[in-house]
Amino acid sequence: MQKLKKITLLIILIVNMAFILNAQPFKNKAYVKDVVSFERNFKRMNVDTTGITMSGNFAPDFAPSNSNVYIYGYMGGGYIYGSNVDSLNVCAQGYMNTNNSTVRISEILFLIAGKYENPNDAIDGSIGVSIYQMTDNQAYTFDGMNWNPSHEGPAGNALATETLNISNCDTTGFTSVLLSSPVSVTGNFAIEFDASSFINTGDTIGILSDAHGSGYEYAFHNFTAGGPFMVTNSAFGGNLNNNIAMFAVIAENNLGVDGEESLNGLKVSSFPNPAKDEITIQYINENTSTSISIKIFDQTGKLVYQNNHSPTLSNSNNIKINTNSLSNGKYYYSLQSNYGKITKSFVINK
Repeated sequence: MQKLKKITLLIILIVNMAFILNAQPFKNKAYVKDVVSFERNFKRMNVDTTGITMSGNFAPDFAPSNSNVYIYGYMGGGYIYGSNVDSLNVCAQGYMNTNNSTVRISEILFLIAGKYENPNDAIDGSIGVSIYQMTDNQAYTFDGMNWNPSHEGPAGNALATETLNISNCDTTGFTSVLLSSPVSVTGNFAIEFDASSFINTGDTIGILSDAHGSGYEYAFHNFTAGGPFMVTNSAFGGNLNNNIAMFAVIAENNLGVDGEESLNGLKVSSFPNPAKDEITIQYINENTSTSISIKIFDQTGKLVYQNNHSPTLSNSNNIKINTNSLSNGKYYYSLQSNYGKITKSFVINK
């Protein structure tokens, strides 16, 4: 009888342990892989960037003490934010719109901590970059017994989705993903980073984050394909309340793609469109700018051309660009002056 009681007690303990592990299977998976210094030196005139510019229009701010940022590794291999051995490859960073205003997002920026491209796989691993509205009672938290939808989180269908290839991810600076068209969002929103395709390609990628305690519990993970988001801090045992290095560039002072109007004295056009071997970008600059930054991106956000041009005040400036190396498809060119940025598109058709 005594032996039966011991066996029964052992079974109960095993069941309880299994319940706890299933409830929070990632509780002890996070560790600090590396710590790197961070300087808030990102500057774009007339542009607000969530998490970076500290304008007060959005919260939380990334690394508010402006000191160190962290690379969180995942026990067994990979990263907490990005991809790992347990295929926990979808994460999101939320932002509070403190004015509850309608804003236009034109670009998403990431700080990539590290990446590994599988040399035995010819496929360039792709990442889905999406923007979601946030609403109440969408993200799940753990109360010690059950998961409950008790926290604000990403909801509904994506408002915009773009593709970022791992080969285009920069581990030395900002990785940029331009939206094909700025998306309008009212209220709070979230940026999703979906590297679930890496399960098949064998690639690995990680994103920087700031210190535990800096977050608003606005970092999220999606544990099942198409399933609900969980609050990261709750899933990892209450030791990971931080912010992921994902930032939205707010286009309040940017023109939309292919807009006809001028911006603070800067007006841009291009010809021919479609282009074949050469395109001419023409701009008029009515204000004094030391230089005009010109960038061309393909549809995945890959930077394919970059140069600086010294403008002539109030006169038409023509810049001829050889496009022989560009394959057929749609491209976006962006001109940045001291007073703002204009983005437009053109097509290569050979």
